[in-house]
Amino acid sequence: SLCGSLSGRDTDKAKLCGLVPIFTELGDGRAVYFEGARRVLILKKLYAAPLDTSKFIDAAPMRYYESDGVHKMYVCEIVTALEE
Repeated sequence: SLCGSLSGRDTDKAKLCGLVPIFTELGDGRAVYFEGARRVLILKKLYAAPLDTSKFIDAAPMRYYESDGVHKMYVCEIVTALEE
């Protein structure tokens, strides 16, 4: 509930939750996940672009973009999957 209620711009949510980051050389060498994760997907980014708000079929998500910029959309290849 903490991560869903605070902005990552203003707060170090991982630190507040006690999450321990693990850095790996898998993927493009910049992958990070958290200790205790049961499943982790290591991805290679293939494409990135800002969402085009004019393409929304349902206008409901627009309420998230009224004051801030839009999210970036990524297309990725799964390089490896880790499972506890």
